[in-house]
Amino acid sequence: MRTLTLTSPLQRGADVKAAQAKLIRGEWLRARGDDGIFGPETARACGAAHWQLGFPDSLANAQTYGDTLDRVLTDWLKDRSLPPAYAKRRTARLKTVTLGSKALEWLRGHVGETEKPAGSNQVTWASGWYGITGPWCAMAVTRAYVEAGSSAFARGQRWAYVPYIVTSAGAGRDGLARTYEPRPGDLWCVDWEGNKSFDHVELVDKPPTSIAAGSAFTTVGGNTSFDDGGSQSNGGACAARKRTVLGGGRSVFVRVTR
Repeated sequence: MRTLTLTSPLQRGADVKAAQAKLIRGEWLRARGDDGIFGPETARACGAAHWQLGFPDSLANAQTYGDTLDRVLTDWLKDRSLPPAYAKRRTARLKTVTLGSKALEWLRGHVGETEKPAGSNQVTWASGWYGITGPWCAMAVTRAYVEAGSSAFARGQRWAYVPYIVTSAGAGRDGLARTYEPRPGDLWCVDWEGNKSFDHVELVDKPPTSIAAGSAFTTVGGNTSFDDGGSQSNGGACAARKRTVLGGGRSVFVRVTR
């Protein structure tokens, strides 16, 4: 089979669709994500599969789909079997999984999904689940952490409002604390307007090397836009984004401690 990878134009075909079907069965790609187009969402699913199936470190986050991944994944789906070295690496990696990384993986599964209807703030797994029809970035984070098993978040109670997250983290209460060394799964709270009112939250994917203004990092978040052309805090989509740290106290990183 050909090696599937991100290209321009994007690769398309029955082999892409077959690969996506296996990634869906393994729960690395969202249901109905088998559109036959090898885009960023499918590439991220491949990276997650490589990591969780115990591929060597040099391939642990490879965002490609080739013969080896297809063979290992096929065996895994059939009877949960892995080559001994793969099984050993998988066990070691899963032992190091944090609440944050679990929450991040859960939210990644919803990248690409949007409000229905558009502009309604209605998202079944976020605002619908939480019980409030309104801006839902915090509700998306809450759902992800509840699914990860965190007791700092609760359906219908904590959290639907970003400033409350920042306040509790600043005080080191409610299972939240500010962090100055962000890692995957930590919360990034942002004050887009610079008016001392935090209006958006996402989960850190690839952390910045420092929290100095201008440092680049990536996130996964709800109720944003797929690019810089739409609203960043009310864009109606769950998206993976490239971000930069905003200075002047406009970026706060939060660690979930329980």
